[in-house]
Amino acid sequence: MTLSWTDTQIADALDAPVVAAVRNPDSADGEWPGTDLDDGVAVLDPVEPDLEAIASHRPDLILMTAAQLSFSQAYDRLSQIAPTVSYRRALLQDDGDELTGMIGAALGREAAARRLIASSEEAIEEFTREVGGLDGARVVFAQNHQGSTGVIVAGDSPVVVFFERLGLRVPTELARLAEGGAELGAVQLSEEELHLLDTADAVFVNTPDGEERFMDSPTVRGLDVSERGTVFPTGNELAGLLLTPNPATTGLLLDRLREPLTRVADRREAE
Repeated sequence: MTLSWTDTQIADALDAPVVAAVRNPDSADGEWPGTDLDDGVAVLDPVEPDLEAIASHRPDLILMTAAQLSFSQAYDRLSQIAPTVSYRRALLQDDGDELTGMIGAALGREAAARRLIASSEEAIEEFTREVGGLDGARVVFAQNHQGSTGVIVAGDSPVVVFFERLGLRVPTELARLAEGGAELGAVQLSEEELHLLDTADAVFVNTPDGEERFMDSPTVRGLDVSERGTVFPTGNELAGLLLTPNPATTGLLLDRLREPLTRVADRREAE
């Protein structure tokens, strides 16, 4: 049983039999990016844990490494239903390779997990060779919501670690903001602080309140990074892949990043 998109992606990639899973509210078929579950898999509420429904499916194992906080708060009751695997360090802050190894061990599929991790590493190496010109490029991932822009800058955040594996880095001016603490790896920028985004060669931004509202604001339009054409709205799918990169979705994530990062590499070469 999987209670988050990360668990579903990894379990599906390891060919584990999933009896029930939370489904993707943004997808017509309920599938998370990179998954293809059997039609008979039961659907669970992605926000509030229905303990009776969960117990009714008699799972042998419950995976909830990136589940909503409401599931984490119900961990004791869930673990009474079946052995339960939660996050290791903090919600949305665990390394995808480590989660894959942990889930593989819990499923008794350690060898398959190692192969999946190795395949992910090979895909990253091939991508950096093919795109080229990325080493040292400054890139950030941000989310704009309710008038505030959260920029993920903490060095141990999964998306920052993933970017580093591609040769990318968070701009020093933004990374310093995490020294006083960063909730879920992010610091919040006010409208007056958005000029700091100009320290990046590229900005990937998720805008759940509306892409046009953010991109057409005078402050954002006036940024150098906007004028260079390297502010990239992500949509929820790419945002989810960036928030929780893991070996099961490496290929899909790299496919989504190829065009924008090629543009970044080309601009750097031209300059």
